[in-house]
Amino acid sequence: MGHGAARFRTVHVLAFGALIYCAYLLLLGFAAAPWHIYALLLLNACGAAAILSVPITYLQDLIADRPGLGTSLISLNTFIGTGIAAGLFAFGTSISDYSGTAFVGAAAGFASIGALLYLESARRHARQPA
Repeated sequence: MGHGAARFRTVHVLAFGALIYCAYLLLLGFAAAPWHIYALLLLNACGAAAILSVPITYLQDLIADRPGLGTSLISLNTFIGTGIAAGLFAFGTSISDYSGTAFVGAAAGFASIGALLYLESARRHARQPA
């Protein structure tokens, strides 16, 4: 991801990493044997690396005029994300098994990627002079 971060916008690197993690969750939902899960570890690691490391850069770029604010928001971001994940896990296990819960997580991830790219696009259009 380090090489990609130098060539692409941070939001796109973040979205691509999240897309990799969503692919992992989708495939995890189809796992029927322990070796299937082991085979997915590299995909999991690549997606998780982007999801865990890129948001701080994204927030610092997003709030560039307020030094330190982006960094301080990471803790809040983690807290809210953990709460949402717990709610999604509770929802997923109430309507399905663990495989179905992985599909719920993937669907939430895809929706989040779409929302991120939409909001980033709207923000960029608002900043462009008429």
